[in-house]
Amino acid sequence: MTLYVGLDVSDKTTHICVVDGEGKVLRHDGVASDPDVLAKWLKRRCAGVALARVAPARGRGSKPQSETRNAPRTESPPHARG
Repeated sequence: MTLYVGLDVSDKTTHICVVDGEGKVLRHDGVASDPDVLAKWLKRRCAGVALARVAPARGRGSKPQSETRNAPRTESPPHARG
C-alpha cells in the first residue's frame, strides 16, 4: 500500500494527515514540531508501507520549497492530480 503524508507545521505543533491513493484519510494527529518526534511518529504509524510523498502545507509568506530543502520530488496522489 502506498501512502501520502501531509504536514501542517507551526512553531509548536505539527498536524499530520495520512491518506491512501484514493484520498481516504487513514490517520490524523498532532505532534510537537520537532524533527525527532515527527520521525518517531512516522516510523511507528507508517511502518511497512511505502510513503510516496511527505509534503508540508504551503501557506502565504512561506519560502518556495526549493529554497528550504533539496528534497526529491515525487508524484502526487492520483486523486490530487488535475
